Amino acid sequence: MFDQLRDRLTITGQIVTRSALRIGGERTTDPTLSDLPLLRDDRGQPFIPGASFKGVLRSSAEALVRATVRDPHRGACEPFITETEKENAVICLTRQEANKLKNKIKENDKDLTKAILARLCMACQTFGSPWLASHLSVADLPVDKDSWIGHVETRHGVAIDRDTGTAAEKKLYAYEVVPAGIHFDLTLTLENAKDWQRGMVLAALLPFMRGEGTLGGFTSRGLGWAKLDEGYSVRYWQAKDANSLLELALALTRGDEISLVRQQEWVKTFHDELRHRAQKESTHA
Repeated sequence: MFDQLRDRLTITGQIVTRSALRIGGERTTDPTLSDLPLLRDDRGQPFIPGASFKGVLRSSAEALVRATVRDPHRGACEPFITETEKENAVICLTRQEANKLKNKIKENDKDLTKAILARLCMACQTFGSPWLASHLSVADLPVDKDSWIGHVETRHGVAIDRDTGTAAEKKLYAYEVVPAGIHFDLTLTLENAKDWQRGMVLAALLPFMRGEGTLGGFTSRGLGWAKLDEGYSVRYWQAKDANSLLELALALTRGDEISLVRQQEWVKTFHDELRHRAQKESTHA
């Protein structure tokens, strides 16, 4: 599946904070600093980890899948919850099942990959699982230097005593947030994917396109609302011959700009795949 590069979808743009954003770093006991500091890079500037953004996209995609396909083996399982951690947890491919496949098909890596793919849910096939690498890569989102104002906001909170409904004694704390209106550079790369997987990633991005996406912590308090800036770019490259691969390797091409109509076609293909799986599910019920 990943032994050769066949195609690449690249989405670049900027995530703009519509409200203050908080992605926490390590706690500190220094009395001169905030109790809950922001995550910062080695230059002292805030950033959004690529893994965090990818996790939000996966959750968004899984919610869409589960709304249509109820069978977690066909739609979206819970790959990071073991059966010992949660009663009746559903994993599309358990460690025991994977080991059986490896022992049964240990001579041919391609056949093993096919056997694993046949058992993985849509989410694990696209975003990765312990048994298969992800088709999607998300780079860390650095803060845009032109929008960065050079300092963060410090806010204060207080723990509430649930018995009395009032502020708990000595539970005042300070936390740092990135102000609204700050831009972060986004780069997503999806390689060797099917049309429905491209549609899945674009559909997962829709909340950010509409300005309804949320990131980071304290989102229930109004933090973390963000929007994908309208100037985002979607490019697609497909291997045609050795020359096209060489052009990509030498950074002579980034692929063709994909129109909104083509993007919508991929999203429709994703929806069609969901309907197809839901129909198979009802047939076997």
